Order: sequence, then structure tokens, then C-alpha cells
Amino acid sequence: MDKNKKLRVGIIGTGGIANPHLDSYLKLDNVEVVAGADLVPGKAEEFFRAFAVNAGLTLHLKVLYGKNDHHKLEALYKALGLALRDAASIDNRIEGVLSTKGSLD
Repeated sequence: MDKNKKLRVGIIGTGGIANPHLDSYLKLDNVEVVAGADLVPGKAEEFFRAFAVNAGLTLHLKVLYGKNDHHKLEALYKALGLALRDAASIDNRIEGVLSTKGSLD
């Protein structure tokens, strides 16, 4: 692996054993933790809460319908990923700063 590139890691399963793994990854200069996911409803809720708090963002997630918890959680993770991608993308239709005040101050 090129020493100038970082290994991007995603953690699947955010239960108790994930914390020591996460701590170890965060200590490595050549590793970037880019994602985490859990398909156990209680753990997934805690993951989303921790993600929002640590990212400093407001996050509203709601599944409008569905019966299978696994599929509902998959939909939430995908929706979050798509929203983050869109938020970080440049929209060429917008000129200047997208703000009702005209600035980001």
C-alpha cells in the first residue's frame, strides 16, 4: 500500500467489541474510519445518535412504513449516505453562496 494513501475502513457491527477496534484504527496514521453500521435496532439507534453528535449535525431519520426491521435499517443507512453525498457535492446550478443572508457569516 502506498504510504501516502490512507486505508478507508468501515465497521459493520457497532456493539461493545467495535469500540476497541475503533480505538485501534483511530490511533493509526494511515487509516481513516469512514463508516459504521449495525442492523440491530437498538445498536443502530445509538450509532446514529453518536454519529450526529460527533459530526456536529442535526439528524432526523424516520421510516414511514415497512415490516422488516433489517430492511428498514438498510433504508436509513442508505438515505443517510445519499444525503451526506448530496450535501458535500457542488451544485453547478448555484452561483455564489446558497444563503438567504447572502453569506455564511
